[in-house]
Amino acid sequence: MQWPKNNKVQSIVYHIDPLLEEPASIQASTWLEAIPELTGLLPGFRHIALTQQAGLALEPENPLELVSLVPAKPSLLGSAQSRQQLLRAWLSKHRPGLFISFDPESLPPPGTGNTLLISSALTLLSRGSKGSVFSGLFQKVDSVPGFSAANVIVVPSNADKNAISERYPSLTNKIEVIYPAFQEPIEPLGWSQQEQVKLRYSGGRDYFLFAGELSEEHELIELLRAYSLLKKWLMTGMPLVLAGAATKYTPTLEKLLLTYKYRTDVSVYPDLESSELQELVSAAYALLWPLEPNGRELAKGNGYPIEWAFNAGVPVLGSDIPAMNELVSGAALLSSPGDLQQQAHSLMMIYKDEQLRNSLIAKGRERIIQLNRHNTFMAYASVVRNFCG
Repeated sequence: MQWPKNNKVQSIVYHIDPLLEEPASIQASTWLEAIPELTGLLPGFRHIALTQQAGLALEPENPLELVSLVPAKPSLLGSAQSRQQLLRAWLSKHRPGLFISFDPESLPPPGTGNTLLISSALTLLSRGSKGSVFSGLFQKVDSVPGFSAANVIVVPSNADKNAISERYPSLTNKIEVIYPAFQEPIEPLGWSQQEQVKLRYSGGRDYFLFAGELSEEHELIELLRAYSLLKKWLMTGMPLVLAGAATKYTPTLEKLLLTYKYRTDVSVYPDLESSELQELVSAAYALLWPLEPNGRELAKGNGYPIEWAFNAGVPVLGSDIPAMNELVSGAALLSSPGDLQQQAHSLMMIYKDEQLRNSLIAKGRERIIQLNRHNTFMAYASVVRNFCG
């Protein structure tokens, strides 16, 4: 990694607007909560939350200073370019040591200071030629992408880094890998607490659980097909619970379940509170986390239920793709996407083999020693400190 030299950071600016966009995600909310804690690891600097949304305020105890850059009146340039002009003028005047962005289209204009971009290969390669509004004014068509203006790009996995490097080899030395494991650890539930959770959500029975966005990217129809095979093979009464944030796909899923053969053993709980979702994970027999081959949900940093499961002593079953392999590091039972027989066999093994289940629980607890909130904060603080020279 080549870092800027002889640059004394006086202020660090966090452009928080991408984290405020609707619909809100748990990961975005987690980042908003994490930034104030990150400032505690970086004493001696001004920490500024920059927004271009009107009416935003911070809690009095928040260590961040709030700077609002809102256009006073409509501009002939349009809202996006008007906001960029305001941003460029503010950065040119105040010259912060580091600008931290969460959106490649919100990068500051070239020549206005050092930038740290936190993103993913999925986002960057789908928008790579666009960059920010201003970057297009300073680039040749089909040259390096707009996000190459960032001094450092942080992505959640080596799979992301490799994908970006394959497309843009010149950016390899700019890329750092930090998985955003910001979740507070959750404790295993006692027997009586587990029974209460089961009574609320599964009729008092042990259950398989999917926890996450109820989206097409999670291959939930494929999961239901694998579950059907398990029911056919074992005639088990163990139900399947699907819980998490609703998406545009959720009504389609619920409609399909109306004609599903084992629909009485499948329950859907959209938009639970985070604490309720954590309880469901803690009491589950196993967490099932299927993914599309592109690993979109991990790319978005939405692997938080896996962190919860490792903490709570719940075995994890997932998809055998590079990003998932890297995240779990041998602490989960993985199956190839699209291979229903293998997926159903994994469900059968975790159902029947108590030794395998206990082994996965132990490996998950070992994995969470590395994959945790403290280590994530220290890694991000280290990247930021490198700008201090």
